[in-house]
Amino acid sequence: LIEDLEAVERDVCGLMTVPTGEVRIALPPATGHFLAPLIIEQCKSNFPMIRPLIREGTAADIHVWLSADDVDIALMYDPECGPAFEIEPFLSEPLLLIAPANDANTGKAIAYQKSYSIKDLADLPLCMPRRPHSIRVLVERLCAKHGVKPRIEYEIDGINSSKGLVERGIGVTIFGYAGLKKEIDSGRLKAIPFSSPLMNRKLCIAYPRRNDARSAILNVKTIIEQELDRLLKERFWQGAKRIHEM
Repeated sequence: LIEDLEAVERDVCGLMTVPTGEVRIALPPATGHFLAPLIIEQCKSNFPMIRPLIREGTAADIHVWLSADDVDIALMYDPECGPAFEIEPFLSEPLLLIAPANDANTGKAIAYQKSYSIKDLADLPLCMPRRPHSIRVLVERLCAKHGVKPRIEYEIDGINSSKGLVERGIGVTIFGYAGLKKEIDSGRLKAIPFSSPLMNRKLCIAYPRRNDARSAILNVKTIIEQELDRLLKERFWQGAKRIHEM
């Protein structure tokens, strides 16, 4: 009953002239850290009657929330299609080999190749998330096409744990630049490109299928698109491109 009342409240608010009401937003960890404050600030400045509610979770979590109509709008990397929601690809981000910049014992810089191929993944000690994480699925699919078995030494569900292992020189991982910008720019981690253009992931905007989306949701969607565009122009994602520009 409480959920039904909250849904009625959101619908009634959506009929008002001024965009108002709660908008439930789901963000992945790699994106939420920098995008959530921007969404809050823009809503506060331009639509003070909108109450953004931010939820952070994995792609699997967000998929469940969308299917259950528990969020109004979401950002997802390489989402699986579902009958309950729409998907709009926004940008394509190259994935990079993430390695320790310096030797953990000597502190000296480590020399790497300028780029790595898919076949090199048979020899590199990889720290990778478990399936159904989109990066794990992509890596295994590309390796299978090249007849390569990736050398996955450790299964780590969480980028914070993965980067800790990488910094200690225990292994390497595969991730996008934006999610590790601080560590890469500070020289703690090294980001090395892949020679294959297929090693990339797509950031998409997803939302439940509705014939009459509230104006508050549409305004928040516009805010998200504008902020993503601005970050893209500022090269927050190195080498990333808008999908329609490809």
